[in-house]
Amino acid sequence: MKEDGSAELHRRSGGVTDLVMITASRLLNPLYLTPPTVLAISLRVSPNAASGFRWFLIYACFSTLIPLADLSWRLKTGRISDWHISRREERLKPLLFGLIYASLGTLTMLTLRAPLEISACMVTGLATGTVAMAVTLGWKVSLHTMGNSLLATLLFLVYRPGWSHPLTWSLPCLIALTGSSRVYLRQHTICQVIAGSALGAIVGLSVFALFGLM
Repeated sequence: MKEDGSAELHRRSGGVTDLVMITASRLLNPLYLTPPTVLAISLRVSPNAASGFRWFLIYACFSTLIPLADLSWRLKTGRISDWHISRREERLKPLLFGLIYASLGTLTMLTLRAPLEISACMVTGLATGTVAMAVTLGWKVSLHTMGNSLLATLLFLVYRPGWSHPLTWSLPCLIALTGSSRVYLRQHTICQVIAGSALGAIVGLSVFALFGLM
């Protein structure tokens, strides 16, 4: 099985900067950051903690648990070369199935009458996957920065932090670190990480506006 660029770089040098960037690239995968983000949003918009955790578990099932199981199966069976799906030509099927999972999650949320913000979050996942798949047909965009930019936008729209709030400054820093790690490890160009960041924010803003939540 082919190793991704981060593993190759780690074997070659092992410096402090390398270790930081490799760790950032691995831990800042949107699949890992989605659960805590959605939990924070769900608790914010639900009438009580029990309700918040219920909507979170439903969301996590379709947005994280099932996609992670799908990716694990594809990696073990050699359908993708590495966990980050670094090869553009290997991304279409995982993205397509991601859209199916997001569609099922959206229908579930709407059927169960979830809070509007939670349903909107699920729709943003569906919209982001659609955009990512369309772009992937002709270009390799950074899915890391697209996903994390979307999550940051959703947090900002739900919590509405002021200029002095830690979220206002920490979220852009997180996106910058995500993009920097992907460029440093030669998985993406600067243009690809900037495009991913912009697309994630645009999708989040557009869906929330469509739901009347702006």
